[in-house]
Amino acid sequence: MNTTLIAVDVAKSVFQLAVSHKPGVVHEHHRLTRTRFERFFAQHPPADVLMEACGSAHHWAGELQARGHRVSLLPPAKVSRYRDGTKTDLADAEALLEAARNKKIHRVPVKSVDQQSVTALHRLRSQYLATRTARHVVPRVRSALDDDVVPPYLRFFFEDALDEIAQLHHRAEAVHTVLARLAAQMPEAQRLMTIPGVGVLTATALVAFVGDVHRFRSGRAFAAYLGLTPKEFSSGSVRRLGSITKHGNTYL
Repeated sequence: MNTTLIAVDVAKSVFQLAVSHKPGVVHEHHRLTRTRFERFFAQHPPADVLMEACGSAHHWAGELQARGHRVSLLPPAKVSRYRDGTKTDLADAEALLEAARNKKIHRVPVKSVDQQSVTALHRLRSQYLATRTARHVVPRVRSALDDDVVPPYLRFFFEDALDEIAQLHHRAEAVHTVLARLAAQMPEAQRLMTIPGVGVLTATALVAFVGDVHRFRSGRAFAAYLGLTPKEFSSGSVRRLGSITKHGNTYL
């Protein structure tokens, strides 16, 4: 059976669509503004919609699912392999259609608003800590200021930088407090925290980033999602659990 497949390259103000009614053939192209994009799917019969997984894609997936459409999100790294020629909005949309034909590419689950909110908190905290850690010279700067060895025209900027680092620390702590409060309201997080060594950060991150763990066929599949994959020293016919790579979710 032929099923209408609509690939959407998501953008801030303009959306590129590639429509296929038969596998391997692109029958229509549409370049729509946000208003026309919403009207298009509101009037279109239920169809299979493809998008690259990203923050805005999760939002639109929820909107389109509410209108009766079936939405699949594909990993951007996998889709890029199917792009033909120069990267353009149209080429990206058509690449989605080709990538969807490969059943080995695992779909990314659509995240709820709550999941997206928790992942945003984790990313904010990571940015705060990364910026704070990058400025590991705080003790020496503070000592230099106390010893009055910093020239007057630099003192203001150094003191301002130290204040910013202190604010980043407080913001990171504030995010942790909010995550702890949310974890208390999440049954899945509470169950995860019964595992020795799993605390608020790990539990909430797993719930937010992974979602339904039953989508993995085995513990090994979940390990591969995290990036725990085998080192190969053979022809590849036998897989061995070994090292952590960057192919998985590096944050988790």
